[in-house]
Amino acid sequence: MTWSTRIGTRMAEPAGTTYRWVCDLQTCDGEPHEDWPYKHARTKQRPPAGLIWLIWPLLTGRGFGKSKAGSEAFADDIVANPTSPNGKATEWLIVAEKFDDTRTICVEGPAGILHAFDERGVTYRYNRSKWQITLSTGQIIHLSGADDADVGRGLNLS
Repeated sequence: MTWSTRIGTRMAEPAGTTYRWVCDLQTCDGEPHEDWPYKHARTKQRPPAGLIWLIWPLLTGRGFGKSKAGSEAFADDIVANPTSPNGKATEWLIVAEKFDDTRTICVEGPAGILHAFDERGVTYRYNRSKWQITLSTGQIIHLSGADDADVGRGLNLS
């Protein structure tokens, strides 16, 4: 299996451009504006500032953008933390209510983590049969569902 993005090869962005989900404005509607030529996070979709958050509850209704906000923030954390304090590649876990939801919504969906990686130009290998995404940096993202009583057991998560 070769390293690739989800849909073959990713179109290269102009040199020097970096995809970012959160703009610099204090309040924003998420629509394109100066220096932000694409849709991005609305103010209420931004991750909490300051502390390192292990849990970020988004208690909102349909259409808010919970999946998009979660996958974008998670992708930022993964890219920003390629190694653990001991120098080894980090490992992560994506869990939804059922495994099928993890795969179809959180990973492969239009607002899933693969799309967030594609936007950032992150190179990865997605192995559906092993329930894993492996980044070219050696990082591993495990996939599971909360319907599995042993979810996360035995994994070396970061």
